[in-house]
Parts: sequence; structure tokens; C-alpha cells
Amino acid sequence: MNHELYFSSMSQRKGQEKIPEPLNSHLIEKFGSIENFKYQLLERANSFRGSGYVFLTVNQNSELYLMALPNQENPYVYQRIPILAIDVWEHAYYLDYYNDKKKYNEAFFQIIDFTEVNRKYQENLKK
Repeated sequence: MNHELYFSSMSQRKGQEKIPEPLNSHLIEKFGSIENFKYQLLERANSFRGSGYVFLTVNQNSELYLMALPNQENPYVYQRIPILAIDVWEHAYYLDYYNDKKKYNEAFFQIIDFTEVNRKYQENLKK
């Protein structure tokens, strides 16, 4: 499940111009700005020790949260629906970035498919 979400979180296009609505507005509402969202997401991913994932999740009230979970643990256990995943296991970045997890996470942010993340977010809003 985690890997499936991770791969569906990626776009073949690098550097999307804008995060679609309503996700864009809700990220700004929750985190203060898109830059602050990016900072908090990458801070969790960069500081994570060991194997696991960093998720952007939605709770039953459609509120957005970031979660860093070890190994194959997933947000469903905490009654949160994951809509974005960054794989922070070493195997995800070692071949291209060696031990530079920070560089990998920055590069990953540039290929996030926010259209897909927004679609998953909107699916949750309909529930």
C-alpha cells in the first residue's frame, strides 16, 4: 500500500506550476503558506532516521496532517487517509543520491503529482 501511494505521488513532469484547488487553499490554511508546507514536509523527511515514509494525510474532518511513520506502518492505523507519500528508506534514494537524503527529498518535491494528490484529497471531501 505505501509503495503504491509513493509511486502514484510522482509525476513525469518536473516542477508543476501550481497546486490545484481546493488542495492549494487548504495547504495554505493549514501550514500558513506553500513554502511552509514544503519546509515542514521536507524537514520531517530529512530528519527521519531509519526506514519509513512521510505522509500527507487527511482525517475524518478533512483536516490535513503530516505524519512520519517507521517501516511499513501506515496512517490508516491512526484513522488518517494518506494522500501523498515520500519513501525515506535508503533504497529509494541511494543509487541516485548516495547518502544525500536531503537532495533526494528536494528532488522528489519537484516531481510530486499535485493533481493526483488533489484528486485523492477531493475524494476524501466527498465522504
